Amino acid sequence: MRGKPEHVATQWAVKEWADWYARGFRAYCPEHFCELPEDFFTRELVLIGLVGESGSSKTHYLTALLHLLAGGALSSYNVIVNFDPGTVMRYQNEYYRRLFVDHEVIPASRPLRWFDYQAGHREARPPMTVVMRNWQTGRAVNVCIFDAAGEQLLTRQEQATWARHLSIADGLLFFVDPAILPGARRRLGGADTGAGQTLHITESVIEVTSGLVRMSRNLPPDADMAGVPAALVLAKADLLADTEGFPAPALAPVDHLQDAPYRLANRIKQDSYLVEEYLVANGGANLVHSAVHKFPGITFHAVSATGCAPHNGVYDAIEPHRCLEPFLMLLDRTGVIDLGRHDG
Repeated sequence: MRGKPEHVATQWAVKEWADWYARGFRAYCPEHFCELPEDFFTRELVLIGLVGESGSSKTHYLTALLHLLAGGALSSYNVIVNFDPGTVMRYQNEYYRRLFVDHEVIPASRPLRWFDYQAGHREARPPMTVVMRNWQTGRAVNVCIFDAAGEQLLTRQEQATWARHLSIADGLLFFVDPAILPGARRRLGGADTGAGQTLHITESVIEVTSGLVRMSRNLPPDADMAGVPAALVLAKADLLADTEGFPAPALAPVDHLQDAPYRLANRIKQDSYLVEEYLVANGGANLVHSAVHKFPGITFHAVSATGCAPHNGVYDAIEPHRCLEPFLMLLDRTGVIDLGRHDG
């Protein structure tokens, strides 16, 4: 159920649902077979999709992002973040403990939806859901974040079958592994053989996603999607920090508690230009121009979910860098927070 509460149900229907809930009835998501909380139908819903190939650090980014949100990263925007009851234990056991306690590499994401041949029906993995409440206005929003397995994003048929949430997403985060950029790969000491092919696959994933989004919105095949907030994330940027040509300011720390939101927004946009130029200079020109054409207003970000590379599957320490900014831009464009008028 998307949109404002009055678009989801009338006040009578909301009260009616509360009465049914008190009598022991429960609602379940038809896509993911998970129980929905009592007040799920009375809140606005913002749906965010993470899009990228397997190994592009989507799950590590999601873990770092949720860690920051739980730590009060949005307090300067008068927003309190609470985990949905169905999310908190999954986050604790499958994400937080593995990365921030054991410092282990998180296994590749399981598919969001799959067919259980033994059971004879489809199964699904629900999104990670957080509730964002503005303590000044009283507004509350359910933000659902879908982390789809990369192998289910390669074709339109796969996306339509296994990742249908992308067709109605309110915001999209596209992930790029630096190893797919020929120039960056050379600077990292690896041969660029095959890098171009992987880059084409990433470009194809963005193309397929944009086609699915257009189709769900009844847009012409080549129409831009200015109304769909999007950000492109250059992941694992810690690997590039000491290489020639990398824009160091794009990965430098940001003080969200001290900087006024409008100043932060200006800095994010300036850093976006730096990352965009870096991508173009290192073999990603077609990727950048394609993304800008499809999603006008898209921003570019350099992030590191861990702060370092793993050794034998274990990180020396976990120190996220700039993981909040891409998410902030989506929240701003979807109206959850206001980076332009809030004076901090």
